[in-house]
Amino acid sequence: MSTGSAELLNPRAPGAGEADTPIAARSPGELFRRRFREDRLAMAALLFLVFLILVAVLAPLIVKLFGAPDPNFQDREALDAFGTPTGPSPSHPFGVDELGRDVFSR
Repeated sequence: MSTGSAELLNPRAPGAGEADTPIAARSPGELFRRRFREDRLAMAALLFLVFLILVAVLAPLIVKLFGAPDPNFQDREALDAFGTPTGPSPSHPFGVDELGRDVFSR
């Protein structure tokens, strides 16, 4: 038999160099929060999601501040002589539909 087998049977032998400090237990929620905070991509995605939610909640205020056209307003000048949409313009960045309503505000 080898002489090292006693160390294998009794791993906590005195003088082994291990400190007798207790291991700190962490809850699954704490482990999740710690790992999530360390993940840069997850934090960037969270910030983007918060930004989108804020824009959605503040949409009526943003429309009043920047003056988006009324979604039901029909701009007949954005249609050509045959009644087809002319395409994007500075006043309608995404164009208009067949009735002359702004696509972006709808």
